[in-house]
Amino acid sequence: MRSRTVTRTLQLGLVAVLVATCATAAGPAVAAPQGFVTAGVARAAAAPGAPVPAVVDGLTAFGHRMAGRDDASGTNWVMSPLSVAYLFAMARAGAGGDTAAQIDRLFGFPAAGTPEAFNALDRQLARPGGPLRAANALWAQPGLPIGEPFLRTLAAQYGTGVRTVDFGSPGATDAIDAWVRAQTNGRIRKLFDRLSPDTRAVLANAIYFKGSGARRFGAPSRTPRSPWRTAAPCGRR
Repeated sequence: MRSRTVTRTLQLGLVAVLVATCATAAGPAVAAPQGFVTAGVARAAAAPGAPVPAVVDGLTAFGHRMAGRDDASGTNWVMSPLSVAYLFAMARAGAGGDTAAQIDRLFGFPAAGTPEAFNALDRQLARPGGPLRAANALWAQPGLPIGEPFLRTLAAQYGTGVRTVDFGSPGATDAIDAWVRAQTNGRIRKLFDRLSPDTRAVLANAIYFKGSGARRFGAPSRTPRSPWRTAAPCGRR
């Protein structure tokens, strides 16, 4: 299935990025203790000069490339370019060298200001009380070195920190799934069937949207007869 192929490819890429992020982030590192770790930095206000147009152009191009891939199976699939880019943008904040350059090329990120652009974009789209809500999270194995500059960027620009979980424990997936359910009002109930005990970090983004259409369906007598299709159950991948 195309959705599984795309998901698997992105997961493998993100694993490599996370290894580079946690191991080579510039600046002093702290060993992630048990619990929730932040840099003690408040969420930054949207920067007026943030390169939001450049990031949006890159996301649009990325989405078109993914949608244009050949698909011989003819199956339906769903992907959020914004969600994928959120994850890699957070990883990019701690990456350097070839890893950073490859992420920038893939998503068309500008040479500078990507975290500020995502912060501004998030604040513009996910307004308090609005129909859209976005949340980001990073889980790390206790004791994994996390760069302090990376923690500061996560806090200031992405509004998150590092949650620690023992990936060798059967409850690791339960902890992540509980966060996902809370961020999506229970619409997505399960993110992982299982995680390898060798896992050292997981990045997750959840986007929840509940809005009304521009035109509501009228009375049954006025609804056109068409081959309507029902949606798949929420949470199915």
